[in-house]
Amino acid sequence: MVAIAQKPLTFEDFLHWDDGSGRSFELFQGVVMPLSEPTAKHKDVVDGLCRLLNNHCQDLNLPYIPRQNKQLIKL
Repeated sequence: MVAIAQKPLTFEDFLHWDDGSGRSFELFQGVVMPLSEPTAKHKDVVDGLCRLLNNHCQDLNLPYIPRQNKQLIKL
């Protein structure tokens, strides 16, 4: 069996790349890697970051509300 080396993907190519599986991927050194499902620890970190961002936005009177699902809602 012979392994075929593929040309590393550029960031621009990655933005347009879709394997059709509906999964999330990241680009690491030109190689497309599937993202693993988040653990409870991941969710705890995200909760903490959202709280910090929310407090920061409130302190500076910014019209944003951070959400866990990778969104920032503008009021």
